[in-house]
Amino acid sequence: MDWAFVGRKLYRIHGELWRTEWVEPAASSPRVRDDTLAPTVFFLTDASGKRESRDTLKEDGRWLWFKPDVIMTLAHRRGGALEWYTRDTGGVRCSPDYRVHFGINRLGLVNVYAKDIALLPDWQQQLWAAYNVSPDGGVSAELLESQVEAEPAETQAPEAYLPRVISLLNSLASERLGFALFREHAQYRAIVAHAHRFRAIDAAGLYALAKDIARLTADSIDGSSLQKIVAPPKGTNWGSLKSLEKVLGLKVGADKARTILGPLAGAYELRLADAHLSPEDLSNAFQLVGIDPSQPFVNQGARLLASCVLALYEVAEVIKTIDPGATPVARS
Repeated sequence: MDWAFVGRKLYRIHGELWRTEWVEPAASSPRVRDDTLAPTVFFLTDASGKRESRDTLKEDGRWLWFKPDVIMTLAHRRGGALEWYTRDTGGVRCSPDYRVHFGINRLGLVNVYAKDIALLPDWQQQLWAAYNVSPDGGVSAELLESQVEAEPAETQAPEAYLPRVISLLNSLASERLGFALFREHAQYRAIVAHAHRFRAIDAAGLYALAKDIARLTADSIDGSSLQKIVAPPKGTNWGSLKSLEKVLGLKVGADKARTILGPLAGAYELRLADAHLSPEDLSNAFQLVGIDPSQPFVNQGARLLASCVLALYEVAEVIKTIDPGATPVARS
């Protein structure tokens, strides 16, 4: 059936009223016209408390000093990153477009060439300024070698080698033992990214760093596969480090194997230091990893990492001597 509409035709009209408002221009336009603004961020430049801005910091060759906490603030922002050039120098950025070359002095303070800071955007200068301190402990020797003498130090940062040696050990163990030494960890990338000396700005940070090293090493070792090579006595439970020690002992002897794994055992003990270790046990853990507790915490963190990385490389050297497919099986 056809329907026909009759009567007067109606129209619906819909509209909106927009109100126009004028925004008055600011006195300056740093984004559009590249206007130069008056400096708003100031840095300590000497022991008397003198503060200077980018206007004067650009002029001559000087350095600034910062608490080591600044690296965590910058590197772990979205878009931030930390990389290493030598044992005590590296690069840090808090956004993709700006990287600052830094060094670490003997007191664990961070040094940066003053002009490098002066050329940063104001918002980044504000981040740095929050951790600025007066000069102390001199300028990082390795930073001077790089930026003044143009001869970078031939040293290496343990942070850069931690993921490399873990990968190497997995490859060697797969070839020589038939299984990867370390089990896959869901948080591996995140843990490795945070496994650096700047975690150790205090005792709690040092223990947290030790915990992450233990998570990457002792907690991730495939102990059950190792115990198929050297099985524990009936009624005895071995941890992963003890299982690895027994396998290494087949090649280098029990004493040598225990010495090699000492730093990893010390890191494992330090993970519980803030709650469970007695002063005597804490001292023993420090000895195992070669830490001098009188040193600045950042230096203690660097030593902890270096000792554990060297221990892992020693483990790799022993595993290299095992003939593929001819792994001896023993019982203790």
